[in-house]
Amino acid sequence: MTIEDILQAEADEVGSVLADHDPEAFTRRLAERIAEAERQTPPPARPRPGPGAPRPGPAAAQTSAAPARAERHGGPGGTAPAPAHPV
Repeated sequence: MTIEDILQAEADEVGSVLADHDPEAFTRRLAERIAEAERQTPPPARPRPGPGAPRPGPAAAQTSAAPARAERHGGPGGTAPAPAHPV
């Protein structure tokens, strides 16, 4: 028996198993099972801090979010070269 014969036999077997497969019905049944499982599962509980746990404070301000405007446009110190204008 050659490799081709083995592969053909496997293909024939897979073909006979999937001959009556209906992808739309399979997808519909799968969606129904997922929806049913979601209906039966309660939403996750929100964690509660224990007694004496610190409360979250206000968010700290970001001081280095972006460089100063002069540094962005002219390099260090903000000294950009003068643009050349035709006279």
